[in-house]
Amino acid sequence: MIKLNIETKNKEQEILKAYLEENASETLADKINNGVRIQKDNKTLINKKTLDTFMKYAYEEARKLAEKGANCACIEDKTVFVWAMHYFEEDTIEGILYNEDGSEYKKAPTTPPKQIEPQKPKKENNQQSFFDMIDLSTNTQENEDKTEEKEEIVEEVKQELPDWYLKYVDTQESYPDSLVFIKLGDFYEAFSETANIISKEMDLLLTKRDFGSIKVDLAGFPYHVKEEYITKVKDKYNCIVIENNNVEFIQKEEQKQEKNETISVDIHNQTFDKFLLKTISALLDGKVKLQ
Repeated sequence: MIKLNIETKNKEQEILKAYLEENASETLADKINNGVRIQKDNKTLINKKTLDTFMKYAYEEARKLAEKGANCACIEDKTVFVWAMHYFEEDTIEGILYNEDGSEYKKAPTTPPKQIEPQKPKKENNQQSFFDMIDLSTNTQENEDKTEEKEEIVEEVKQELPDWYLKYVDTQESYPDSLVFIKLGDFYEAFSETANIISKEMDLLLTKRDFGSIKVDLAGFPYHVKEEYITKVKDKYNCIVIENNNVEFIQKEEQKQEKNETISVDIHNQTFDKFLLKTISALLDGKVKLQ
């Protein structure tokens, strides 16, 4: 069994450590034992997490639940275990930051911004200027320029996104009525609208994934409870699971046909063919049948 070198200070932390040692993969265990290198403030730092920092994280998550109208929050053990897996798996969550020489990282103090005196309001001038009276064609050209500018921004944002997320988005766009999951490390994760749906249907934590300039909704569950969680939604939704270079299509219960519960497609080094994806979607929905 995997051994973790994290310190425990009470019985609750011992239970959490035992659960992590039983369920963590070797990749996750390496993150916990050795930390993860991250870039922050133009420095390479080592992000290490402890059970103490997790307890603070869990407290904040419980507080968020209580803010929904309850005076207190009673959290089931399995929910806390899912939080723990997510906390140690997710690289964007910070624990304690260290320099590469092993010393703890302390952010340099920043100087307070200078006070800016408020400007006196200018007197309104109701007389139209020459530029106000220019033909509307100028505005048309301006709108076209703005459209091109937006397209450039979209392309710049895409360059920030990892290939696996672009694959996820492409799949979700091809199957807007299906729930799409992707295996990342020790978790199956879902984003945007699927994340919002499964957070309610599966009673999962809804958080955010930071992609630099954008943030998207995120929810997920550990890989070893995949069947348990998929079962909670497959009576209502078709499910699509992306894992490595394969896509698994899981048909919702009411549309199942004999010997056609799932379809797997190898997508290694290939882009998705829209016609193929729509054809498979039609098969899952029972709109067409194979002869």
